[in-house]
Amino acid sequence: MKICFRIRPWYLVAAIFCLSVVLIPSANAEVIKVVAQVRGMACPFCAYGIEKKLKKVSGVRSVDIDIQKGLATLRAIEGQSIAFDQVPRAIKDAGFTSDRITVTALGKIASDKGGILVFRLEHQNFIFYITDPSGRATQYRDTGKDVEVTGTASHKDGGRWIIEVERIEEIK
Repeated sequence: MKICFRIRPWYLVAAIFCLSVVLIPSANAEVIKVVAQVRGMACPFCAYGIEKKLKKVSGVRSVDIDIQKGLATLRAIEGQSIAFDQVPRAIKDAGFTSDRITVTALGKIASDKGGILVFRLEHQNFIFYITDPSGRATQYRDTGKDVEVTGTASHKDGGRWIIEVERIEEIK
């Protein structure tokens, strides 16, 4: 007995569309890189302990430690976002503190109800508020254009995370 399947062209188009929605990474606010200045890291054992904790952060593909400079660099898994709010906790759990945390994120800049610039991390229900001394970020406000932003993150009263923009570039 011979079984024959006939694939109709529209089934193939629908299947390709569904796969592309699932497999192509979204540009909506993804934290793709985090560089944390770690205070007190002085030896390979320190570095190993921090690396071990940071590798457990959701969305992290790799962790590079530079003992001399006291830096921990995290890179995201392709198509995922680093769970940024877990990074300071992981450093603290390793027995250290972080001074300066630099974040690189992809996404769209929007306004909250008060008109403040924000990145909404859709995969994590997380918001970064944005300060921009240069004023360049405002040109992308509510335009729907994808941008890559790099800046220093700080934690403010009320649980807000703020990125002070150092670099912003439109993604084409």
